[in-house]
Amino acid sequence: MANNNMLESFSERKPEHKNTGLIKVLRQINRDFLINAELADPKIVDFTKPKGVEFWAANYNGTPTSRMIIYLRSDVGCGYGQKTGGCLACRHWRIGTAGEKLDIDRMYVLQTQAALEGTKVPPIVNLYNEGNVLNKAEISEDQLLEIVHLIASKGAKRLVLESRPEFISDELLRAIGKAAGTMEIEVGIGLESVSETIRNALFLKAMSLRAYEKSVETLRRNNMRTLSYVIIKPPFLTESEGIEEAILTSKYAFGVGSNAISLEPIGVEPSTITERLYQQGLFEPAKLWSMVHVMSETHELGEVRLGGTQFSPRPTTLPHNCDSCTDAVVRGLEKYNATYSPTILTDITCACKETFERDVLGNRSIAKEEDIRSRLSKFVCSNFSELKHE
Repeated sequence: MANNNMLESFSERKPEHKNTGLIKVLRQINRDFLINAELADPKIVDFTKPKGVEFWAANYNGTPTSRMIIYLRSDVGCGYGQKTGGCLACRHWRIGTAGEKLDIDRMYVLQTQAALEGTKVPPIVNLYNEGNVLNKAEISEDQLLEIVHLIASKGAKRLVLESRPEFISDELLRAIGKAAGTMEIEVGIGLESVSETIRNALFLKAMSLRAYEKSVETLRRNNMRTLSYVIIKPPFLTESEGIEEAILTSKYAFGVGSNAISLEPIGVEPSTITERLYQQGLFEPAKLWSMVHVMSETHELGEVRLGGTQFSPRPTTLPHNCDSCTDAVVRGLEKYNATYSPTILTDITCACKETFERDVLGNRSIAKEEDIRSRLSKFVCSNFSELKHE
C-alpha cells in the first residue's frame, strides 16, 4: 500500500507555471539539436528484423537468471517525442526510426518472431520500441497482443514493457493479461525524479506525480508489476545533489507501491543537450560510486536494479570511475543484477573511492529549486542565443 505520509510530503510541489517559459525554450533547443538527426532509411534497413537483441544477467524472484532484451525498430518512434521534441537526454525517437508510418503488415510481430527464432528464451524478456509499447499509435493493440502471446508461448515467465502513464489503462491491461496467460507483466515508467522541476523542467517529461501514482494503482489493480526508472545525476545537478535526489525519489517510488526501481545514470548522447553541456564543461556523467551508494542506501526498501550500461544506441560517454576500477565496478553491476547482493559492489576498493567519499559524500547537499532554475536559465539564455545565429 502507498505510504500516506510519503504521498502527503510530495503533494505540494513547486507550481509548473514558474518554469513554463524555461520549459518552452528548452524544448525548442532540444528539438533543434535532434531534428536533423539521420533517420533509418526503410529502403536500406530491414524493418522486419529487430534493431538488436541482447542478453544480460537478471534476477527472478530471488534467483539469478538471465534476461533477453528485444529492441524493436520503430517506424514512427516515440509519439511523445514526435509531438514535443522528446525528453531531454533521449534521442531514441529520432535515431533508428523511419519517422513515418510504414506499410508493412504485422511489422512488429515479424521483428519479434525474428528475435525469438532459434533462441532459448530466458525467464525474463524486455521488449522496447524506442517509445511507448502501450501507445496504440506506435504499436497497434492487435500486434501487441499477438507479441505478448508469442513470448508467453516460448516459456518466458516475465515480460517487461515500457510506457508513459497516459497509455496505461484498465482496458488495455486486461487484454494484455489475457494474452499473457500465466506470464507476469511488468511495466517500466520513467519517473526520473520526484522533483517537479527536475522531472518536467529539466527532463521535459510533462508528467505529474498523480499520473504516475494512478498508473501504479492501475497496474496493481490488474495484478501487474511496476518498474520505476530513477535518474542519477541529471544535468544541472552536482554529483552530491544527484545522489540525494535519487535516494529521495527511490524512497517515494517504493512508498507509493512500485515493485522495483532501476537506477539509471545519464550518459552523453550525441545531438542532445547533455552533449552540449559536456562540450561546455558543464556536465560529467555520474561516478559509478554514486550508483553504488544510492543502491546501498535503498536496497532494503525493495528490489533495486542497476542500469546505465544496457543502451541501444550506446551513449558516447558512459558513467565511470577511474581507469583502475571502472571495469571491475561494471562487472560488479552485472553480478549485482543477478544476485542483488550489495557487498559485490560495496566491497570493491580503490583510491578514487576514498576521494569520492571525502569530496562527494562528505559534502552532501540537496538540490534547491531556485539553484536548478538559475543554472537552467543561464544555459537556456546562452544556447538559445547561439541557435538563433546559427
